Amino acid sequence: MIYLSYIETPTSGIATKIFNGFYDDTIQIGIPTPNIELTQELYQYALERFNNHENFTIDELVIAVDVPEQPSISWDIIRSKRNGLLRTCDFTQLPDYPGTNKSDWVSYRQLLRDIPQTYSTDINSIVWPTPPNSIEV
Repeated sequence: MIYLSYIETPTSGIATKIFNGFYDDTIQIGIPTPNIELTQELYQYALERFNNHENFTIDELVIAVDVPEQPSISWDIIRSKRNGLLRTCDFTQLPDYPGTNKSDWVSYRQLLRDIPQTYSTDINSIVWPTPPNSIEV
């Protein structure tokens, strides 16, 4: 018998399962669960959809074939790094900062603050701004 194994996902009320593979119990031992037993007809249907990278439905379950990758980093991590970089140069914004490059620091700090808006659709492509070369006095 052929089985379709899937991964349960917590979704907002939608019965979507992530495709985890086809398994044949005449060849493989230890078919992963949860799974659905497939007739030859259902197997051909599912295999065709899988080969075309199309989601499909079996037994009222939506099987997702291509699931977008989750970002490897989170916005919490990004904001924490950004906030740390801002803290390290807070002193450049004080009225008694002796440097002559205050406007460079203002620009740098604004670029840091804009990171969430600038990269809102692609967290993995963030390019961190370079701080001004030195603290010019």
